[in-house]
Amino acid sequence: MLNAPNVRCYAAERISQWKDVMTNSLLNSQVQVGVEMWRYNPRKLSTRNIVDELSLALALREDADERVEEAVEEMMNELWRKIDSYRN
Repeated sequence: MLNAPNVRCYAAERISQWKDVMTNSLLNSQVQVGVEMWRYNPRKLSTRNIVDELSLALALREDADERVEEAVEEMMNELWRKIDSYRN
């Protein structure tokens, strides 16, 4: 399992709600967050308050770090096992 990032990150379909508080520099990782701009509403694929597995796998698909590749493969295998269990 990989370590969580130092800064919390949120996804948004529109950046307009964040414009008033945006900055390009990290001043305090305890109170600042990262915001990613997505082409679709991230809530459509996630039932929890975290990124869905498919979006995460796609975002990390070109990462050259072998640890990331292994973690993504493990996550996707778990997702397929979960999907298969729903069929039975």
